[in-house]
Amino acid sequence: MKEIVIPKKVNIILKMLETEGYEAYIAGGCVRDILLGLIPKDWDIAASATPEEIKRIFCEYKIVDKGERFGTIGVYEKQAPGGLYEITTFRRETSYNDGRHPAGVIFTEEVEEDLARRDFTINGMAFNRKRGLIDLFGGLDDLESGKIRVIGSPKKRFAEDGLRIVRAMRFASKFGFSIEKNTESAIYAFKDIAKRIASERLSSEFEELILGDFADETIHRYGDILKYILNIDFRNNCRLNHLPKEASIRFAGIMPGNFENLKINKKILNRAEKIYLAGKELQVGNNRLSKEMSDPESGTTDIESHIKMAMKKYGYEETRAGAILNGENPGFIDGIRNSGQCYSLNQLEINGKDLDWLEGKAVGIALEELLNLVISGRIENKKKVLLEYAMKHFG
Repeated sequence: MKEIVIPKKVNIILKMLETEGYEAYIAGGCVRDILLGLIPKDWDIAASATPEEIKRIFCEYKIVDKGERFGTIGVYEKQAPGGLYEITTFRRETSYNDGRHPAGVIFTEEVEEDLARRDFTINGMAFNRKRGLIDLFGGLDDLESGKIRVIGSPKKRFAEDGLRIVRAMRFASKFGFSIEKNTESAIYAFKDIAKRIASERLSSEFEELILGDFADETIHRYGDILKYILNIDFRNNCRLNHLPKEASIRFAGIMPGNFENLKINKKILNRAEKIYLAGKELQVGNNRLSKEMSDPESGTTDIESHIKMAMKKYGYEETRAGAILNGENPGFIDGIRNSGQCYSLNQLEINGKDLDWLEGKAVGIALEELLNLVISGRIENKKKVLLEYAMKHFG
């Protein structure tokens, strides 16, 4: 087992709780990540202290109590603010009425009860120095064998909270784990429960899923059920694993699709569409070039001009990402930009003020044509040359 090392600030919090006579553990995802050799993003602390007792103990800390109803108090130091640490009272949950949220929670003094309410075995472990690793459900074995397994009955746990269905697939994408067969069967049986979850929550899980190191394998296997649950459409035969972990380029990797029902930042999806279209534009140029190399009489394509046209239309960053999307080296695109070659209106050596004899839309039309001529190499990007051409053709 990987040695569990707890950061100093987290240890201080645990000791403060223990000094007051309470049990305290790191629990859930942070334990899982340490055992996998990863650095946890968040340190969740579970304790036998109630929210009121936690606030009393940490009165010198800044308190965030918006999760107090569910037993969670956030604390961070006033004088040396670093990360926010969430301390949650041991709890068990009452019945679920809406397929997502428990009707209420009951605080308990037993860490075992708290762990039993969690979703998957790999997330159902706790640790402190006194008791060591508490693993009641085989989480360590499942980590070692690469399995996503529900704690308890998969049917019961998915009926309680349908979001767990998409979370199972998200963890499969993140870690490259397989979903245990009974858990997988319940995913299909309870897909309609998941479909009723708020779109914002589903969308957030799906975005995390496509950012995983094993997104290809997960989407190939579960793409159809994801489409059903999220009420969207996308390409199953994707290649995401080689792409940067950036949402726009990953979404571009599953296009064409229909993402209208996703509650994702529109800027991300708009940029994704530009990247996808830029990639298609680059493929057209490459296909033409390949045809000309095999058939010299088919014509000639200036690939540099073609790329600059794509950069003009979609932007440098998006065109560069489009090349990466295609599995191509973006160095040629970087070279165009770094050498100062002209591919956008703000790089033209003249602007609308220089065309003072034109009015209204005629100015924009003239500048656009001049830019196209410069990109194609038919005229130089020099002010004198551009003005002479403009006066001759737009005078």
